Amino acid sequence: MKITFVAHSGFLIETPKCSLIFDYYEDPAGVLAPMLDRTRQPVIALSSHSHPDHFNPECIMWKHICNNIIYVISNDIYRKYRRRIDMSDFVSLKRYERRDLGVATVDTFGSTDIGLSYMLTVDGCRIFHAGDLNNWHWTDESTPGEVRDAENRFTAELDRLTPLVRGADVAMFPVDPRVGTDYDRGARQFIERIEPKTFVPMHCWHQFDKTLSVAPVVAAHGGRLAAPMHDGQTIVDIP
Repeated sequence: MKITFVAHSGFLIETPKCSLIFDYYEDPAGVLAPMLDRTRQPVIALSSHSHPDHFNPECIMWKHICNNIIYVISNDIYRKYRRRIDMSDFVSLKRYERRDLGVATVDTFGSTDIGLSYMLTVDGCRIFHAGDLNNWHWTDESTPGEVRDAENRFTAELDRLTPLVRGADVAMFPVDPRVGTDYDRGARQFIERIEPKTFVPMHCWHQFDKTLSVAPVVAAHGGRLAAPMHDGQTIVDIP
C-alpha cells in the first residue's frame, strides 16, 4: 500500500487492486494526473462533502483520462452540483449506508459538520477518512454550552462508528490548529477510542508541525503516526 498526501484533506492510496482518491480540491505537486494516465486498475474517487476545500468539480474531467473510475459523493454534493455537471455515473450516498463497489466496500458515517465520513474495505484493509468529522469545540470563542454541544455531537458519532472502525489499518483525521486551545482534542479522543494502526493527520492548513502533538497518544495506543510535512509527499510505502 502506498499513501501519498495530495493536499489539505486529499490523499491518494494505491493498493494492489485499485487506487483511492479522497477529498480532492487541489493538487499543487501534480500527483494525480500521472497516476490517472498510467493506471489500468479501477480508481475510486471519494468526496466527503461540498465544502470547496473537500470537493472540486474539476474532478469530472478525470473520466476522460481514466475510463475505469467510480465517483462516490455525499448527497449534499449531489444536491449542490446536479444541475451544473453530469452526475449520472456518480454514486451518491447518505449517512449510515453500505455500498459494494466491486473492488471495495464503502461504509458511510456521519460528520459534525456537513456530509460524511467514510470507511473503505479493500484488499483486506480498512481505511477510514473522517471528512470534517471532528470535535469542533472552538473553546476560545464559544460559550460553555456550545462547547458541550460540540463534545456531545462528536462523542455520539464516535459511539456510532466505533464498532466498525475500531482497529482500522489507516485513519485520516483532522488536526486543525485554527480551533485554538486544545485544537487536537478531537484527534486524541478518536485515537483513544479507535486505536488505528496508522494515524494520518490532515486539514492542518499547512501548519504541519502542529500535527505532531498527537504522536504520544498514537504511540500509547500501539499505532504509528504518518504525518505529512508537505504537499505531494509519500507518507507510507509498503511493498
